[in-house]
Amino acid sequence: MHPDGLEQFEDDAVLGFAAAWAVVVDDFYDHVEHVYQPTTLLLLGLGGLLIAVADAFLPAGWAARTRTAVALRTE
Repeated sequence: MHPDGLEQFEDDAVLGFAAAWAVVVDDFYDHVEHVYQPTTLLLLGLGGLLIAVADAFLPAGWAARTRTAVALRTE
């Protein structure tokens, strides 16, 4: 059993943290929007996606062309 004051303190701490986090996130996104134009953000996102796809397919292509024993030994 928690004393009444401790339970209220825990509730206030959780709500305070959530509110502070919301302010930090909103402030961060405001700064990002002021630095990068929407088209730049879109191109950066698409570039990241392209890099992720290439990083997934290049090793998979190598593994498909290689003998099974060699591919399994390199993992």
